[in-house]
Amino acid sequence: MRAGIWTSGRLWIRRADRRLLTWVGMKPLTVCLVAVLALVAQAGATRTHLDDLFSAQGARVHNPGGEPALYTFAGQGGPLTLMLDSNALIPAGDTSTYPGGTAVGRVSRMTLIVNRPELSGRDLATVNRVLWKLATICFNISASRQGAFDAATRQIDQSSAARTSSLGPLNLAMRISVQQNGKLAVTYTLTRPGMPGTGSWRNYCSVKVS
Repeated sequence: MRAGIWTSGRLWIRRADRRLLTWVGMKPLTVCLVAVLALVAQAGATRTHLDDLFSAQGARVHNPGGEPALYTFAGQGGPLTLMLDSNALIPAGDTSTYPGGTAVGRVSRMTLIVNRPELSGRDLATVNRVLWKLATICFNISASRQGAFDAATRQIDQSSAARTSSLGPLNLAMRISVQQNGKLAVTYTLTRPGMPGTGSWRNYCSVKVS
């Protein structure tokens, strides 16, 4: 998984430090309140590992923690394989690790590739269910947006043209692509601005970063 350091977070911390130093002699109660609110917001964040998310949906996990991640479901016309590529960020000062010392990366962008574009019945329902789980669990999208999300994902089933939809803070891009083996696939890319696990982005997903 690709990872980057959230440098803007580090700069914000430094600016905040200067403000706090100014406030100490004037508004000590405000300083305490700001600190408490920050701790409460961090404690309310929920982290889900991507492999665990797919396992809970009934997928077989291939290459655990590797890149790209591969997940297989029992499909109508044979195995339904989903390939997931993700970008991960590590906030400045975050030293969280998995057992074994592997760094925890917070997923800020992911691309889901379905190995065949003409889906129907149970296979299409599986893909749509997985996409919605990624949107809610990894990108903290409100359940009230499910109707609009389902309508957006159906657009790619009706046309081969690339599609982009904005659903609150989530951006969903879809297109039909040609793989290296010459076969067609549907590509779904989910992105959201900001740092996962902070502010309004409380629920997020994680990957192992070597």
